[in-house]
Amino acid sequence: MYDLDSWSKTRWVSETRYYEVVVHQDLFGKWVTTRINGGINSALGQTHHVPAESLEAARARAVGLEKRRKQRGYVQTA
Repeated sequence: MYDLDSWSKTRWVSETRYYEVVVHQDLFGKWVTTRINGGINSALGQTHHVPAESLEAARARAVGLEKRRKQRGYVQTA
């Protein structure tokens, strides 16, 4: 049911904050872009789930988020 090869996770960090984007399928097989952000060494943070019409739409959203993170000085981590 799940296309695990198409899932992706990317993480960026700045001096005090982190930001993650995960492209994955929900329990019904629909594609979702999940954004997770918060402060480093802090229990506070947020998670946002945004449904997408297709895998391509979810990946396009993730690429847009990546562009914005780079503009704001975040560095991608492994």
